[in-house]
Amino acid sequence: MPGQMKRAVLAGMVLVWSALAVGSASLTAVSVASQSQELLSGREAAFDKTLAQVEAAQVELVRGRPGAFKALWSNRDDVTLTGGLGGAIEKGWANVSRRLDWVSSQYADGSREHHEVVRFIGQDVAYVVQREIIRFRVPGQTARVTQELRAVMVFRLESGAWRISHRQADSQTTKQPGR
Repeated sequence: MPGQMKRAVLAGMVLVWSALAVGSASLTAVSVASQSQELLSGREAAFDKTLAQVEAAQVELVRGRPGAFKALWSNRDDVTLTGGLGGAIEKGWANVSRRLDWVSSQYADGSREHHEVVRFIGQDVAYVVQREIIRFRVPGQTARVTQELRAVMVFRLESGAWRISHRQADSQTTKQPGR
């Protein structure tokens, strides 16, 4: 085979191999993208389930029963809570746990609703921003009270389950005048 023909055949083979490699890489990229989408969908479904559990547990919390809500928290030393009833920022599970017990003692016969503003679900961290409306009685009193909060909860994946690692809530639901 003359040299020019060999070069043409080799060049053609290189083109075919390149096309196969690009096609294979494209199929691999499509496969990885598909697997990533399935993982994200699974994470979203798990996060939806966790948020439903959080809401049900918070209903229990405003009825004076903190156990279900506490069970959804991370028990690590870096968890934090800045609650809607004011006070110090609690850090570490022991402090947050005590504070949640105290919080539950401030409510009686409570009900609540929430309105989600936005959420983000990442690889191993997620958050939700929402407005919350709590209707309850102060223990020992008969009058009903309504509390409106804006809240942010941060979650992280721990052993395959979403756990609350931070909650911030405040009652600044109306715009404050400048000072």
